[in-house]
Amino acid sequence: EDEESAAFKDNVTAGMGWTDTRLDYESNPAGEPKIDQIDPMEMVWDANARKPNLVDSKRRWRVRKMTVEDAGKLFPGVDPDELNAAWADESEEDSEPTINNPAERYSGHEDPETKPSKLITVVACQYLEAETYYRALIMTPEGQPQEAELDAEKLKIAQDAGAVIKAVKQTRQRVVQCFIGRTIIKKPEPTQTGTFTWNCMTGLYDHDKGIFYGIVRRGMDPQRWANKWLSQMMHILNSQAKGGVMVEAGVFENQLEAEQNWTKT
Repeated sequence: EDEESAAFKDNVTAGMGWTDTRLDYESNPAGEPKIDQIDPMEMVWDANARKPNLVDSKRRWRVRKMTVEDAGKLFPGVDPDELNAAWADESEEDSEPTINNPAERYSGHEDPETKPSKLITVVACQYLEAETYYRALIMTPEGQPQEAELDAEKLKIAQDAGAVIKAVKQTRQRVVQCFIGRTIIKKPEPTQTGTFTWNCMTGLYDHDKGIFYGIVRRGMDPQRWANKWLSQMMHILNSQAKGGVMVEAGVFENQLEAEQNWTKT
């Protein structure tokens, strides 16, 4: 619930809150459901998506910076230069490979033990893909009819064996994921759930700009008004003339100095 609360906070302020739903096999060999909050600045979505929570989006990307070591663990055996998606790094105006760290320009980082890890950009993409399959009624070896979902190859094998009673061709959508560096470093394959694992909660939609925004934007103008009102009141209090004062003659040793001090802010 802490991760979802953090995503909701992003939604309130930025108009989008993202989470990653996956199965974690490190803590539980059987797979444990886990939800992680994602930095909204890492996410890119289908520009044509208009509905709340991006339910009508067909593509979603995650542009993430990580160290070469961490990327190498995810993609063992891949050349580190191929892992870096420099074309997706908006922080570099010249679009050159971003395998550098400003800290490396200082002395004392020649030693591998103290040298900071280089950061590279890795892009992941999840998108909808149409899948064709066949719902078939087949005869089991025991002579009992049974429903089954088959692909084209398995259907042909069953037909050649004379086990297919009836088959209907259908299509469905599934979500596949690929990873991109300089080129595609991991080919598309279905996600763990067959659906988007990056889920988004959205705020209000701006039809003119085509973006989602949070309630903080609607609170900006009232806050500006409050700030202006308070600063105006402070200016009036600090600059207006003071009221007079009545004192007996001879109270002040220097009446002119007293008058000048009284008129100060």
